Amino acid sequence: MNKKHKHIVFVLALIVAFSSPLFCDDAAINTVFDALTEHLLKVYPETVTQLGTWPDAYIGKLVPSVPPHFGVGASISGTFINTNTFTDAMTALINEIEDKAPGTAENFTFSIAEKIPMPAYSVNARIGGFFLPFDIGLYGSYLDFNKLRYNDFSGGMRYWSVGGDMRFALMKGNIMLPKLSLGAGYIFTRMNLHTTGTKTYTTVDENSYTAFADTNVHFDMHTLFVQVQLSKKLFIFTPYAGARAVLSVANSGYDYSYTVHGSIEASDNGSHAYTTPTWNVKNIQPQIYAGLGFTVFFFQLTAGGCWNPRNNLWSVNVNACFKM
Repeated sequence: MNKKHKHIVFVLALIVAFSSPLFCDDAAINTVFDALTEHLLKVYPETVTQLGTWPDAYIGKLVPSVPPHFGVGASISGTFINTNTFTDAMTALINEIEDKAPGTAENFTFSIAEKIPMPAYSVNARIGGFFLPFDIGLYGSYLDFNKLRYNDFSGGMRYWSVGGDMRFALMKGNIMLPKLSLGAGYIFTRMNLHTTGTKTYTTVDENSYTAFADTNVHFDMHTLFVQVQLSKKLFIFTPYAGARAVLSVANSGYDYSYTVHGSIEASDNGSHAYTTPTWNVKNIQPQIYAGLGFTVFFFQLTAGGCWNPRNNLWSVNVNACFKM
């Protein structure tokens, strides 16, 4: 190797050496935000598939039937999640600000309960079939909430969701036999979760700083499912149980930014976005669900739960409706 080539190698080595910490910092933040986004994409299919759950495996025909069979109501659901991915993402961002202004991590704090329910709600309707033994469920929801607090951070969540399903009665049920149905459905969900934090403080070296951080996680998610459900009316009670196979496909991404102003000016920005693999069969998730309906005249109240044995996520749902 001649002298000229040695100089080139030396310069390249210096560039790699001084660039590596920058790449590592970006990679560290991207890794934890990737994990947070993936976690949300696992949770939301569990939550939204509970919104259209009614206790009766089949409600009966709309026509010909006297009375016609239909119902309208409202439901809420939630999936209990560990929040370590939220904490990891925000801690990584605070530590990055710390590199710009030492002392930040001691003053800029983020905290959240270790386990919280990720909520959803819907207005829903179910209509009996025409001549053939099937029924159709429709549901939609919208939520815009900006009252979340995490110490020095505040946040909000905005989402809307629409969906529907069709169930065909394999057994219509009678005094002795239960109802049994086979169904399939589709739900579209658009979600945005954001946090903003601001903190003014003075470090031990008597430098005054104002730190600002902003994060945003978002996705458009398509959820497809097939299910089988069994139910049996016992006087005013209707216990039910079923199983689902759920496939979710999403377009998702996130962005974050932070700025520090004070005795030493420092600012930086980062962003990242990606798309999940389309129709990836690894996204198929199993659900086992059960619950109990309580009916008085034309009013029905339902409480139920759901368990995903693959990722051990638990969900609950409550539905109240007027039903004929």
